[in-house]
Amino acid sequence: MCLNIKKFNVPSLQRTYRWGEKEITLLLNDLYEFYNTNKDSTNDFYPLQPLILKKSNQNDDTWNVLDGQQRLTTIKLIASFLGMDKDYCLDISYDTREKTKDFLDNISNKKEEDVGKSMELYYIFHAYEVIKAWFQKNKKEKDKEKIDAIRNVLFEKERTRFVVQEMNIDDDEAKTFQNINQGRIPLSCSELIKALFLGHIFESHKIDNNYRFAYSSDGYGLFIPIDPINEKQGLTRLQNIIAKEWDDIETVLMHDEFYSFVCPEKDRSINRMDFLFKVVCGNEKYKKYKTDDPFNAIYESIKEIKNNDKNKNLVDILSTCWNDVVKCFNRMQKLYYDFDAYHLVGFCICEDIGISEDFYKYCNEDEKLDEFKTAIRVKIKGKLLNGLKTDDLDEESIEKLQYKDSKNQIKEILLLHNLQSYSYEKIRFPFNLYDGGKNYDIEHIHATAEEKADKKSRYEWFETNYSDIKREKDKLKDSDDLKKLFVSFENAYKGNNLDEFKKDEEFNKLREIMINEKEDLSTDDGIRNLCLLDSTTNRTYKNSLFITKREMILKKAKGEMDKEDDVYPLLLCTERIFLKFYSNVDSDDNLNFWTIKNRKAYLKDISKKVTDFLKLKGEDTNE
Repeated sequence: MCLNIKKFNVPSLQRTYRWGEKEITLLLNDLYEFYNTNKDSTNDFYPLQPLILKKSNQNDDTWNVLDGQQRLTTIKLIASFLGMDKDYCLDISYDTREKTKDFLDNISNKKEEDVGKSMELYYIFHAYEVIKAWFQKNKKEKDKEKIDAIRNVLFEKERTRFVVQEMNIDDDEAKTFQNINQGRIPLSCSELIKALFLGHIFESHKIDNNYRFAYSSDGYGLFIPIDPINEKQGLTRLQNIIAKEWDDIETVLMHDEFYSFVCPEKDRSINRMDFLFKVVCGNEKYKKYKTDDPFNAIYESIKEIKNNDKNKNLVDILSTCWNDVVKCFNRMQKLYYDFDAYHLVGFCICEDIGISEDFYKYCNEDEKLDEFKTAIRVKIKGKLLNGLKTDDLDEESIEKLQYKDSKNQIKEILLLHNLQSYSYEKIRFPFNLYDGGKNYDIEHIHATAEEKADKKSRYEWFETNYSDIKREKDKLKDSDDLKKLFVSFENAYKGNNLDEFKKDEEFNKLREIMINEKEDLSTDDGIRNLCLLDSTTNRTYKNSLFITKREMILKKAKGEMDKEDDVYPLLLCTERIFLKFYSNVDSDDNLNFWTIKNRKAYLKDISKKVTDFLKLKGEDTNE
């Protein structure tokens, strides 16, 4: 690569690294094709597109990159993979992202867990993985021909060249950045807003009626006025603060648990800052502009303030607007760190209960948290009561719910039961993994008559309870038909004859004797015999008996499941069911069955927790 400059800096107004498999593979394929078609030529070279640079204010040989960052970073990744980063070292630093430099410099030693929640590190890591895969001939060996080709073209023979454009020291970086992005991939609304806050839109020299064009996400474009400004130093200080706070906010939004809590699925996008600005523009200050584009709203606000007061300090205007963003984000975090609010909002987003207006109002105004929680509880209760066609959610009403007729309502109530249990324990429910309930099913705790347990599960049940079964059998007379039933299964057990356990009527009769309950539990289809279970575990134990299910659940709780069967976490209430948490486990002499006593205690706890979750006093239940 023919490039004398080796030390680069990426300014804060530049977007982060975003190249994916498509762009990286296209570059490598182009370089490989160029090598194969120009082997005998020594004069031809491959152009690496323009690289626009400006000498940094630092007292060294550093150059700011205004265009070409994506390609430059990718070449550094290729050099790292080929082990040529020392001989052909590209030193790339970042104005506000120190971790990015360290990660990039040591990419060959990085693992996926090192990425953390940084979107930029995620893209860099996976770019390196794409590069590794491209050079791989098969699972065991690398493609030597490809390695030699890219080394030859890109490094050793210097057959690639950047078209370098050097800016003058007094040229405006932000102005150049905006100009070179015209006609390219449209910037998202938050990227436009970032340029608005961090770019030098407001010139330091007097220009009247001057406008600049910037492409919006819809591809049409916006005109941004250029106003005179004297407070250059104040603007620079403010922009440094905004750049740092922007990165901090974006890092938090990269946490899936936080983002999936605040952002409904329909509003999610690759650039997570977009949703924050959508909420910010729910502020009455910005709503009056009647636009769906947050950039338009913020831009119009800045323009209107300036037009109404020509003497208004532009730094103060920008600072006020940015403070609106920070306030909104801080109030989002307040909801996240309050366990009740977290579970209330999360439930609404999960169950698609419309609370956008309430959410936007709380994040942008000074509404008290208790008032917000009360308003959300009213909405949740209204939806549940409407779905259940009842006036209350007492124990009697909940007990009437049957699996066949009220699946959706049962799933909602079981979710509420979990949420309040998590709140009590000061733990956050994993909404990002629950994913609107897509990854969890309603499961019978004690298999019903329709859910026939397989012969293997029945055999294991008999084996586990054999000592009790034998004791019960010995109480019976030899002439008793029940004893004959016991003996037939005992002989099948000793002879390892699993086919005997396929007899439904006989086996269920034996089980009913051992459970020793007056009520027929084989037809219990109510909520007291139901729980939420992740789909992977559910598929594993299918229609097993309670004792088999209990064994698997406890194994999962201990983290002893195979990785492919442990994708989603065990929910708290489901774990407690199989630990016999809801009844007095010390006095429970029937740990291998889901008894009437267990079911009643479980139902009582569901009723209490759901009632606590929906109480309308606006008081915290976790204090």
